[in-house]
Amino acid sequence: MDVSLLLLVLVLGASAVTDLLDRKIYNAVTYPAILVGLLLHAMAGWRPLADAAGGVVLAVAVFYPLCRAGGMGLGDLKLMAVVGAMAGVAVVGASMVTSALLGGVFAMALTLRRGTAMATLHRAARVPSVLAGSLRRERPTRFARPKRGDAIPYGVAIALGTGVVLVWHWPWG
Repeated sequence: MDVSLLLLVLVLGASAVTDLLDRKIYNAVTYPAILVGLLLHAMAGWRPLADAAGGVVLAVAVFYPLCRAGGMGLGDLKLMAVVGAMAGVAVVGASMVTSALLGGVFAMALTLRRGTAMATLHRAARVPSVLAGSLRRERPTRFARPKRGDAIPYGVAIALGTGVVLVWHWPWG
């Protein structure tokens, strides 16, 4: 088993658990994992390093506007950056799509169970205008923060979505 794959699975598992239990994805896990992923790819050469760095950049470029608007936490962004650093551009791109689909199903199930579906739909309807303001570099209109117990642990969706991508299309030789 590839070291990057093993580390990625461990980081995703640990982060999913802490996000589910504490609603936190810890910097002490994500920052070293990003660095280790980049270093492992640097030891393999410039092309693997460029792929890993591109994966980090793609994760940040897609998730940062959502974080800035308040619709997602920075821990989610850093966890997806770990996926990019460990697995590269293609895997992080596929993981973002798969995670979004699984996260949507997960969010729908949680909001229906909690009775907060209408409030969540109201916040979701504001996504285009909030993101547009964020991208225009205006002072962003922020999403209303859900109460702590109502937050959706998106790290779980990232872990599951990335797991699906890794099983479906094994990216390592």
